[in-house]
Amino acid sequence: MLFSLTQNDPNHPRRKRDSGWSYLVCGCATLCQTINMGLATSFGVLFPVIIKRFNSSRQETAWIGSLQSFLIFFASPVAGRMSEKFSCRYVSMIGAVTSAIGLVLSSFANSIIIHYLTYGLLFGFGSSCVRTSSFLVVAKYFDKRRPFATGILTSGAGLGLFVLAPVVRALLDNFSLENTFRFLAGIAFVGGIPALTFDPNVEQDNPNNSNSQLEEEGSRKERKTKIIVDCSVWTVPAFTVFALALAMDRFGGAITRMHLVKYSEEQGICPDNSAKLLMFYGLSSCIARLLAGRVCDLTWVNSHYVFQVGNFIAALSIIFAPLARSYIHFLVCSLFFGVGAGISISTSNLIFLTCVDERRRASAFGLASCLASFSVLSSPPLAGFLADTLESYAPSFYLAGGVLLLCAVLPFVLLCIKVKNRNDESDQEMIAMEEDGQIQNVSAC
Repeated sequence: MLFSLTQNDPNHPRRKRDSGWSYLVCGCATLCQTINMGLATSFGVLFPVIIKRFNSSRQETAWIGSLQSFLIFFASPVAGRMSEKFSCRYVSMIGAVTSAIGLVLSSFANSIIIHYLTYGLLFGFGSSCVRTSSFLVVAKYFDKRRPFATGILTSGAGLGLFVLAPVVRALLDNFSLENTFRFLAGIAFVGGIPALTFDPNVEQDNPNNSNSQLEEEGSRKERKTKIIVDCSVWTVPAFTVFALALAMDRFGGAITRMHLVKYSEEQGICPDNSAKLLMFYGLSSCIARLLAGRVCDLTWVNSHYVFQVGNFIAALSIIFAPLARSYIHFLVCSLFFGVGAGISISTSNLIFLTCVDERRRASAFGLASCLASFSVLSSPPLAGFLADTLESYAPSFYLAGGVLLLCAVLPFVLLCIKVKNRNDESDQEMIAMEEDGQIQNVSAC
């Protein structure tokens, strides 16, 4: 049977990890991610058109994209739990349908408030389901080549923006805003079809411990305890530090992706070329994500340092953006921002999927995304408020770049924690040696 219809079907053989089917699943998950996140991150192209359509301020309009991005991350724990209970296949397909419904309803919206509900909440929750289930299914299907597979998957968002940003611009040029939303709804619906390959019957990390896992599940059922999210991941230093770093990373990145097109138009760049800035950002981000995943696949490479390098590149590109005065300048900043963002996004996803055991993987991925959601919720409206108040985008971009620089430095905290742990271990060894020496002296007497 090609597709298993139920999770853990005893009559269906388990799929092997790192097999040919695993790469098929990775390719389909990447396609889902390409369509889903490509649509989500293309809001920067819609942003100036919605401002003109409803005569709204930058801050008011930014809340539409912020709510959508917020739900993508905030709903990740729920989407992760749903993926564990109902399988990644069903959650991804449900997410695609929900996204399509949200976009169709957005085409009938006659006010900004309605867009908050339809595009922000409905489309955002559907995108969260597709994104979370895609990462979890790839993590299940790969072991030895997980970093490389994760890099391929994360490249889908950049590839989606590269393809869909000019598509959205072309739709806006030839059709109304309302009909553009309807076309995008059809694309979102098609994005759920590749999830049919997400067979839930795949071998586990520790197949020899299946009996102990069954016993543990049985004891949980007897206690009738329903744990949605495992908060013990916060006791893992690497997870805690990089969860905070991811929140900073999303803060700076969300500002740039949403306001770059509008800012370039205000600097005299035509709308078509302004939309292409996101296209080239998506291209460079896609390539950087693939290369970062391949680099992190090397045993001697520490993904923590790769994450820091990516944020440093992204920070410098954003800080120099307010100095741009021509299209070429904006293009260079966009390309380097894509490289930095692609590296940091690819490595952060890998870090959260590997810093804890498989049992807590969904919780780690979900909680980190949940924390980052508050950054993407607040940063674009804050940048819009600053631009409306100060009548300049420069402070907003300087703020985004400064936060990303802090994000690049934060992981060094882990080095201090390692040094402290080593000192504590050496102190304990010295105490143990002194106690052994005292015992030997007493015995000799």
